[in-house]
Amino acid sequence: MGVVQDAAADLQEIDGRDGGSVLVIRKSARVLDCLAGAGRPLRASEIRDLTGLPMTTVARIVRTLLAEDLLRREGPHYSIGLRVTAWAHAASAGSDLITCAEPVTAELRDSSGETTGVYIRQGANRVCVLVKDSGQPIAWRGAPGQVRPLHGGAVGMIFMAFDPPARQAVLDAGLIAYTPESVTDPDVLDARIEQVRRQGWAFVAGEREVGLHTVAAPIVDPAGQLVAAIAISGPSFRMTPPQAARLAVLVTGSAEKISQAIAKGAE
Repeated sequence: MGVVQDAAADLQEIDGRDGGSVLVIRKSARVLDCLAGAGRPLRASEIRDLTGLPMTTVARIVRTLLAEDLLRREGPHYSIGLRVTAWAHAASAGSDLITCAEPVTAELRDSSGETTGVYIRQGANRVCVLVKDSGQPIAWRGAPGQVRPLHGGAVGMIFMAFDPPARQAVLDAGLIAYTPESVTDPDVLDARIEQVRRQGWAFVAGEREVGLHTVAAPIVDPAGQLVAAIAISGPSFRMTPPQAARLAVLVTGSAEKISQAIAKGAE
């Protein structure tokens, strides 16, 4: 009878008066709430017992959440995924950062013609908290909540240059060769970090993805502490190394505007 009851519950989910999609969202939220409240990884059977959902429903929701990186699995146990954690960090970045950065990010996108984003750090990763996509037909596309490793990108270089713990986090995670241009020697990485620290901005060409170039600069709080990085990213045929200095003027200028707006808001 258990299978029949589970199937009936699934049909009720689809035919519910609030609509199947709404019920699925509610049940997914119950699974996430369950895991968040448990404070430890749970087996599927424990999720079933704590949520009261049929096992077939739990299994289906867990599969979907895993595919979307909203859950992670270690053996038979499930826990909150990196994407949810990234959303939490993005929210904790504070509305002040988003409010101050929103118009400046759009302005930089328009002046550079390239996709522009603002990022915060989470361990050895950077999390996108704001993005303005380029209107160019060939362009890099970003999304709020997107998580990528610090290593191999201009944003990561900014964090390693101006947020000391970031460098060790990257080394602990490993210097992975994403492309032939990726830096895998710690000494070379340190030399690059020092260069970024001296000039106040970073340019990375094809180290994360072949053909993708990025320029980034630091956003600081009133005390001069790094809080975020702003960057423009685009294809190599538009963002060439000789153009890096010109683009850096735009990016550093935008970073300064956001930093000043944050300081003004803190007065």
